[in-house]
Amino acid sequence: MKRSPLLAALVAIEDRPAYFRRLKTDLRPGARVAVIEPNRDLGGLLSLTLDDGHTSSAPEVAEEMAQAGYTLDASHDFLAVQIFQVYAPAGDDR
Repeated sequence: MKRSPLLAALVAIEDRPAYFRRLKTDLRPGARVAVIEPNRDLGGLLSLTLDDGHTSSAPEVAEEMAQAGYTLDASHDFLAVQIFQVYAPAGDDR
């Protein structure tokens, strides 16, 4: 299966739930959306280099993706200062 990445900085997307709702219409069956975003909740050096407008919290991302009609498919914690969550369109059993 060919996978095509789509890269976008969440900070650059004004209405994220609306953006991800529109994106669903372009996803192939079985496609997933991976969100890798600086994690506001971890602080540390990240908090010295990025302001809150350039970071997100995991619950905030999850809420926005739920509003857009996605469910959490996987969450990874191996990135030191970033959220790494994978979402599937709700009801997508493909």
